[in-house]
Amino acid sequence: MINGKPATEEQKKHLWKKGESGNPAGMIPGKFSLVTMLKAKLKEVPPGQVKTYGEQFVDIILKKGIVDEDPKTLQLIINYIDGLPRQRIGIEGGEEGSPFTLTHEVSDKAKEAIKQFLTPDETDTTGNPTGK
Repeated sequence: MINGKPATEEQKKHLWKKGESGNPAGMIPGKFSLVTMLKAKLKEVPPGQVKTYGEQFVDIILKKGIVDEDPKTLQLIINYIDGLPRQRIGIEGGEEGSPFTLTHEVSDKAKEAIKQFLTPDETDTTGNPTGK
Protein backbone atom coordinates (compact mmCIF):
# COMPACT_ATOMS: atom_id res chain seq x y z
CA MET A 1 0.00 0.00 0.00
CA ILE A 2 1.16 3.49 -0.79
CA ASN A 3 -0.77 6.41 0.71
CA GLY A 4 -3.63 4.06 1.57
CA LYS A 5 -3.95 2.74 -1.98
CA PRO A 6 -2.74 -0.59 -3.37
CA ALA A 7 0.68 -0.33 -5.01
CA THR A 8 0.89 -0.65 -8.78
CA GLU A 9 3.15 -3.30 -10.33
CA GLU A 10 5.72 -0.58 -11.14
CA GLN A 11 5.66 0.72 -7.56
CA LYS A 12 6.00 -2.81 -6.14
CA LYS A 13 9.40 -3.12 -7.84
CA HIS A 14 10.71 -0.33 -5.57
CA LEU A 15 9.18 -1.42 -2.24
CA TRP A 16 11.23 -3.20 0.44
CA LYS A 17 10.61 -6.92 0.71
CA LYS A 18 9.40 -8.22 4.08
CA GLY A 19 12.42 -8.64 6.40
CA GLU A 20 14.73 -6.68 4.09
CA SER A 21 16.75 -3.76 5.45
CA GLY A 22 16.90 -0.42 3.70
CA ASN A 23 20.51 -0.08 4.85
CA PRO A 24 22.03 -3.57 5.18
CA ALA A 25 25.62 -2.29 5.52
CA GLY A 26 24.71 0.05 8.39
CA MET A 27 26.15 3.51 8.85
CA ILE A 28 29.02 4.43 6.57
CA PRO A 29 32.37 3.96 8.41
CA GLY A 30 33.91 7.26 9.49
CA LYS A 31 30.61 9.11 9.30
CA PHE A 32 30.26 11.79 11.98
CA SER A 33 28.08 10.76 14.95
CA LEU A 34 27.85 13.24 17.81
CA VAL A 35 26.14 10.69 20.07
CA THR A 36 28.91 8.12 19.56
CA MET A 37 31.57 10.74 20.21
CA LEU A 38 29.84 11.98 23.40
CA LYS A 39 29.39 8.44 24.75
CA ALA A 40 33.09 7.72 24.20
CA LYS A 41 34.19 11.00 25.79
CA LEU A 42 31.96 10.49 28.87
CA LYS A 43 33.91 7.29 29.62
CA GLU A 44 37.28 9.12 29.64
CA VAL A 45 39.01 10.47 32.75
CA PRO A 46 40.26 14.04 32.16
CA PRO A 47 43.99 14.68 32.77
CA GLY A 48 44.68 15.20 36.48
CA GLN A 49 41.21 14.00 37.52
CA VAL A 50 39.96 10.84 39.24
CA LYS A 51 36.36 10.75 37.95
CA THR A 52 35.26 10.26 34.34
CA TYR A 53 33.54 13.07 32.45
CA GLY A 54 30.31 11.08 32.85
CA GLU A 55 30.67 10.83 36.62
CA GLN A 56 31.40 14.55 36.83
CA PHE A 57 28.37 15.28 34.64
CA VAL A 58 26.10 13.30 36.98
CA ASP A 59 27.61 15.09 40.01
CA ILE A 60 26.84 18.48 38.43
CA ILE A 61 23.24 17.51 37.65
CA LEU A 62 22.66 16.15 41.17
CA LYS A 63 24.19 19.25 42.76
CA LYS A 64 22.04 21.58 40.67
CA GLY A 65 18.88 19.59 41.43
CA ILE A 66 19.39 18.63 45.06
CA VAL A 67 21.84 21.09 46.62
CA ASP A 68 20.76 24.13 44.57
CA GLU A 69 17.10 22.93 44.66
CA ASP A 70 16.45 23.72 40.99
CA PRO A 71 12.90 22.43 40.27
CA LYS A 72 13.46 21.85 36.55
CA THR A 73 16.58 19.81 37.21
CA LEU A 74 14.78 17.83 39.93
CA GLN A 75 12.02 17.02 37.44
CA LEU A 76 14.63 15.95 34.88
CA ILE A 77 16.23 13.62 37.45
CA ILE A 78 12.83 12.13 38.36
CA ASN A 79 11.99 11.62 34.68
CA TYR A 80 15.25 9.75 34.07
CA ILE A 81 14.83 7.57 37.17
CA ASP A 82 11.16 6.63 36.88
CA GLY A 83 10.33 7.71 33.34
CA LEU A 84 7.55 10.06 32.38
CA PRO A 85 3.98 9.25 33.45
CA ARG A 86 2.21 7.16 30.81
CA GLN A 87 -0.17 9.11 28.66
CA ARG A 88 -2.90 7.85 26.41
CA ILE A 89 -2.61 9.27 22.92
CA GLY A 90 -5.14 8.95 20.11
CA ILE A 91 -5.47 10.24 16.59
CA GLU A 92 -8.85 11.35 15.34
CA GLY A 93 -10.00 12.39 11.90
CA GLY A 94 -10.07 10.45 8.85
CA GLU A 95 -11.54 11.50 5.59
CA GLU A 96 -8.92 11.60 2.87
CA GLY A 97 -7.41 15.06 2.61
CA SER A 98 -8.92 16.27 5.90
CA PRO A 99 -6.71 17.25 8.85
CA PHE A 100 -6.49 14.95 11.84
CA THR A 101 -6.47 15.82 15.54
CA LEU A 102 -3.92 14.48 18.00
CA THR A 103 -5.34 14.11 21.51
CA HIS A 104 -3.73 13.01 24.75
CA GLU A 105 -4.96 12.16 28.21
CA VAL A 106 -2.94 12.24 31.43
CA SER A 107 -4.00 9.82 34.16
CA ASP A 108 -5.45 11.17 37.41
CA LYS A 109 -2.57 9.57 39.32
CA ALA A 110 -0.02 11.41 37.16
CA LYS A 111 -1.92 14.71 37.53
CA GLU A 112 -1.93 14.32 41.32
CA ALA A 113 1.79 13.50 41.45
CA ILE A 114 2.60 16.55 39.31
CA LYS A 115 0.32 18.75 41.43
CA GLN A 116 1.99 17.58 44.66
CA PHE A 117 5.44 18.14 43.21
CA LEU A 118 4.69 21.62 41.88
CA THR A 119 2.51 22.91 44.73
CA PRO A 120 3.68 21.50 48.07
CA ASP A 121 1.66 22.81 50.99
CA GLU A 122 3.98 21.96 53.89
CA THR A 123 7.66 22.50 54.66
CA ASP A 124 10.09 20.72 56.98
CA THR A 125 12.08 22.40 59.74
CA THR A 126 14.59 23.80 57.22
CA GLY A 127 11.86 25.36 55.07
CA ASN A 128 12.08 22.75 52.31
CA PRO A 129 8.78 21.57 50.75
CA THR A 130 7.64 18.15 51.93
CA GLY A 131 5.03 17.61 49.20
CA LYS A 132 2.34 16.60 51.74
